[in-house]
Amino acid sequence: MSRVDLQVLPKGKENVTENWEYVRPRPGCALINVGDSLMKWTGGVLHSAFHRVVTAPGEQANVARQSVALLTRPHRTVTMHRLKESAVITLLREGEVNDDRSVSEWMIWKITKGELRVQTAEGKQVAVTA
Repeated sequence: MSRVDLQVLPKGKENVTENWEYVRPRPGCALINVGDSLMKWTGGVLHSAFHRVVTAPGEQANVARQSVALLTRPHRTVTMHRLKESAVITLLREGEVNDDRSVSEWMIWKITKGELRVQTAEGKQVAVTA
C-alpha cells in the first residue's frame, strides 16, 4: 500500500479544502516538484504546482512515507531570462519578451500582483509589503 498525503491545488481554483486534489504515488516513479523559476526559464515546459502535504486519510496514515527534499533557490541577482533554445525549450513566441528582472525583483512582482500568496500552515493569508 502506498501513502497518499501530497495534494495540489489546480490552477484557478480557490484555496479551500474541497478544491485540493490528492496526488497518488505510482510504483517505480518519483514525483518531483519544481518551482516557478524553472517554469519561467523553460517557457512552461516544466510546470510548478501549488502543493501541500497533509495527514494521509484513514489506514494510509499508518503507512511509512519516504521523502527526499532538495530545496534550492536561484541567487537573487540571477535574471529570469528564458533558457537558450533547445530541442525542448522553444524561442519566445510572438508578443513574449525576455524578462530582465532579477530573481528578487521578480519575486516581489509576483507577490505584489497577487500571483504568489504567502500563507501559514493553516492556509491563512499573510500580508506582504515590498
